[in-house]
Amino acid sequence: MPITSIIPATPSIDVGRQRPAISLLPTLRGPRGLPGASGEEVNVGTRAYAETQSIGAGVSFLRTAGYATVGDGGAALYIRAMSDPGAGGFQSADGAWWALSDVFVTPQMFGAAGDGVTDDSAALQEAVDASLAVRLPPGNYLVTTPIDLRIGSSIVGAGRDATRITVGAAIAALRRHHTVEAQGNILIADLAIEGGHAGTTGISFVLVDSTEIRSCDFIGLSVNVSIDRGRRHLIEGCTAEGNTSYKAGQLKLFSSVDDNYIFYPCVRSYYVNCGLFDAGVVTGCADPAIYTRRTIELRLDDCQVDHAERDSGADFILIENDSQGGKINGGSSHGAKTGVKFRTGSGVQVGPGYFEILNHDVDAFTVAAIDIDCSQPGVGVLISIHGGILTGARSTGLPYVRARQVIDLLVAGVHIEDYSGNNYGTAFDLDNVIGAVIANNELRNLETGFIFGATTGALRIHGNSVINAAAKTSGSFAAAGTRIANNYGLNPLALTTPSLPASGATYTNNTGVPLRIGIGAGTVSLIAINGRGTLALAGQFLLDVGETIAITYTVAPTWSFMPM
Repeated sequence: MPITSIIPATPSIDVGRQRPAISLLPTLRGPRGLPGASGEEVNVGTRAYAETQSIGAGVSFLRTAGYATVGDGGAALYIRAMSDPGAGGFQSADGAWWALSDVFVTPQMFGAAGDGVTDDSAALQEAVDASLAVRLPPGNYLVTTPIDLRIGSSIVGAGRDATRITVGAAIAALRRHHTVEAQGNILIADLAIEGGHAGTTGISFVLVDSTEIRSCDFIGLSVNVSIDRGRRHLIEGCTAEGNTSYKAGQLKLFSSVDDNYIFYPCVRSYYVNCGLFDAGVVTGCADPAIYTRRTIELRLDDCQVDHAERDSGADFILIENDSQGGKINGGSSHGAKTGVKFRTGSGVQVGPGYFEILNHDVDAFTVAAIDIDCSQPGVGVLISIHGGILTGARSTGLPYVRARQVIDLLVAGVHIEDYSGNNYGTAFDLDNVIGAVIANNELRNLETGFIFGATTGALRIHGNSVINAAAKTSGSFAAAGTRIANNYGLNPLALTTPSLPASGATYTNNTGVPLRIGIGAGTVSLIAINGRGTLALAGQFLLDVGETIAITYTVAPTWSFMPM
């Protein structure tokens, strides 16, 4: 017998899914209580039951109470369609087509169990294919094949503690891959994705623009999020951690090719939990925890890693190969091999440049606090470090700021200290650095204040405070353009007074520090500073970096140096 049981119809909203628009439904409904009138709605137990029934020709809507069984979460509203509606629809026994007509779609409408045991891959894919607005009710959804998202897809859970996707194979759970760059306009929010298999990825985008990932947990994955090229990506309020089988995974923002970039990626409030205090959890994280390559205008705001020394240790942030114009703002790392590392990397080797590190703290590192290593082909350019606290070198000889092959380095207002009582670490280890300004930093309880490589020059080091350093400097800083002055605890530096030049010969101050030169005794007829004669023939003379002095005499005077 045809289904004709009638209840008043309910308005529905069309949101662009592949089904007939129904914005005019209120004007099409027949009188309430008239069986079979056009526009009326009937209740049926389940979609599975409706598929086996002949439905009265006057019925326009079907409302189910479940997918396979009443109350299984698959309740939905369907509208009669003129032809096969595609994803989300079904055909009843009388040949009528029915299109899904809910504003939001759930996987349960397609048979998902959400029990963490049943493979819900097909149901999730059907939900995505049927609607741009997919909601994941509380549950654990096992997937073993990738879920291919659509342009404009929105996947929103009921909260990271309530909704979980478990990745049961070496796949990317949620993905959108293009062969040429195209809009994505994809949102993923309020859920957790957990690895249950080696080689898993939570979310993967290739050549997709405009993506947002908000308030998600990534648990025990190899790669949490992988974004290859595209532009305008936002990851906000997310956490990475391990589980009983795998450690915390990696965040990747990169270009896989050398003739393109990833543009404007932004990560805010991203926390990597390495599991020190979590019983039964594999400790540690991927190395590096955050990997970037060929980024343009990268923003990393308030990103943190805790106890990264667990497992074998890891770098926290790695910025590689022609990344340009980025900012690391706030945040901290604890126990990492390196808090922030720059390098030229593989492929076309172009050093990163035009980067700012603002108020980023690094503690308890095992290789370097901040390492700008462009010793491979390529040069780092215009990298500045402002503020922040760098502390706790784990052993002797470790640099707090290490720079190799860099042009125009700025470090200002940074507090550098070993609090262990061992005086571990060197504040600045510079080699082949040209044009650095290191100003107004506080250095406490270290092995060495500054190490200068042979090819380092054009340095401006001033206004720094060096307290309780076993050695103030190591290596030669006497290079053209270098000026070291007004540093508390660093000046005066120990310098050897050179031999007195021949009468009338010019001496140029290339020591790197301003000098007070004392001249006395002998028979002197002229003392010239920078080629201009002075009225004095003896006494104290100030000679700044790069300035010259010439003494004309018949009997050699004494002279002495005192750095200022």
